[in-house]
Amino acid sequence: MRRLPIIADATGLAGAVLMLATASVTLNAAPAVPPGDIQQILGVWRGSSLCQFKDSPCHDETVVYYVTAGAAAGKFQVRANKIVGGEEQAMGTIDCTSGPETGSYTCRTDESTVWTWKLQKDVLSGELQLRGQLYRKIRVTRAK
Repeated sequence: MRRLPIIADATGLAGAVLMLATASVTLNAAPAVPPGDIQQILGVWRGSSLCQFKDSPCHDETVVYYVTAGAAAGKFQVRANKIVGGEEQAMGTIDCTSGPETGSYTCRTDESTVWTWKLQKDVLSGELQLRGQLYRKIRVTRAK
């Protein structure tokens, strides 16, 4: 067994503890999906998108996402619709990538808007961060 050198100063010790904690989390956390695999996320998803800023123009929505493969490996697109009066209304399409190490998915519409997703079986859970703040929580299930 190889021993690590002793770190004398507090800054180094704190950094070492943080590094070991991060390594432990990385080693013990199994990805939700195989790295780079987008096949499991392709399809139609239905559920809710809940606004986290209640005193804003944001509203809770029932959503339908159509997820299709992108032009390159590990890339895909999400065409997002909301249900209004029983009818689907288009909200737009965003380009996304799978996270090779984390089993996560990330979509960016611009520099300040980031969607992150985790897939567990037939449930896709995610968040929308707007300018670094949690704006929406999303939970959709695979349409059958």
